[in-house]
Amino acid sequence: MNRKLLTLVLLILAFAACRKDETDLPTKIDIKQSILGKWHYTADTVKMYTNGAITQTYPTGGVTSAYWVQYNSDGTGQSGIDGKTDVTKFTYSINNNILTVTNTGSSPENAKIKKLTSNRMILFYDDRSVSNGVISRTTEVAYFSK
Repeated sequence: MNRKLLTLVLLILAFAACRKDETDLPTKIDIKQSILGKWHYTADTVKMYTNGAITQTYPTGGVTSAYWVQYNSDGTGQSGIDGKTDVTKFTYSINNNILTVTNTGSSPENAKIKKLTSNRMILFYDDRSVSNGVISRTTEVAYFSK
């Protein structure tokens, strides 16, 4: 009986793992056009791992739709918060569905474009580091709308 139950559970997991990946991406040429404009954060989820084990999860991470990011056609952009005068300027590039953003004086940050439509964008960030033999990883799924 236990063996049949285990087999059934494994089959269910196998079918669930085969679901279609949620990616709505335009062609490479259209990605550079589709990303243009002002996007507002709507939600995000941050997960932190230590040596492969999840240690913390932050759903919505305190994101507010007042926070925005704008991508211009010349490869520049800026981000800020509605009602505030401070903005952060950056440059960006897109290659094989990877968005690379570089703030002045900072290292480039990469995000995989998981979904991009005329009014919805989902970015996936995956940062890893090793210190004193401890492997740390932080992932973030960020949701935007126009």
